[in-house]
Amino acid sequence: MRQETASRAPGAPPRGAAPRALLAIALLIAAAAAAVGFARRLEDRRHLHTGAAAWIWYARAGAKPRPIHFYAFREWDLAAAPRRARALVFADPEAVVWINGRRAAELEQRPGDALAAVDLAPHLRAGKNRVVLEASSPDGIGGLLFEAEGEGIDADAIASGPSWRVTLDEREAESGAGRPAIVWGRPPQSPWGYPELPAAAGNAGR
Repeated sequence: MRQETASRAPGAPPRGAAPRALLAIALLIAAAAAAVGFARRLEDRRHLHTGAAAWIWYARAGAKPRPIHFYAFREWDLAAAPRRARALVFADPEAVVWINGRRAAELEQRPGDALAAVDLAPHLRAGKNRVVLEASSPDGIGGLLFEAEGEGIDADAIASGPSWRVTLDEREAESGAGRPAIVWGRPPQSPWGYPELPAAAGNAGR
C-alpha cells in the first residue's frame, strides 16, 4: 500500500527553517552580548580606578526634590595598623569623610571631577575600624564612591556597595545600625562615567 506524504504549500518555508532561524537569532544575540562585555572589560582596564566600588546613596529620588543629610558607613577589621593606606573617594555633591571618629577630609565634587585621595593611615588601628561618609544634598540627589587600598586591606570587601549601610541618625552610624545603601551601579554609571585619578596623589579634598 503506497504511503502518501503531505505536500508543502507553494511559498511555504522548508521544514526546519523556523528552528534554524531562531537558532541563528540566538547566536547573533549571544555574539552581540559577548562583544559588549568585551568592550566593557576593555574600557574598565583603561579607565576604572576604583575596583569593585559601586555608587551608593541613601534612597532613590522622590517625586519632589528635598534636602537630605545622612551617614553611609562600613566597618572592617585589621590585623595591624597599616603604615600606608589611602582611599579614592567621590562625593557628589558633598560629604565629610570620618575614619574612626576622626575627620579625614571634606569633599565637594560634581560629575566630571576627579577622584579625591584621602590618607587613611594616620586614622586606622588594629582591630575594628569604621569609615563614615557624612553626606548632604540640597535636592536629595547624589552619589558616593569609596575604594581603599593599603597594607592588610581587602579592597573589594570594604569598597562601597551593598555591604554599606545608611542612616539619617548619627547614633545609628556609630552603633552600626541603619539599613543597606541604595546601589546605583559601578563606573561608568551615569552621570559620573569613569572618574579620573586625582592630579596629585596627596590630594585629600578641602
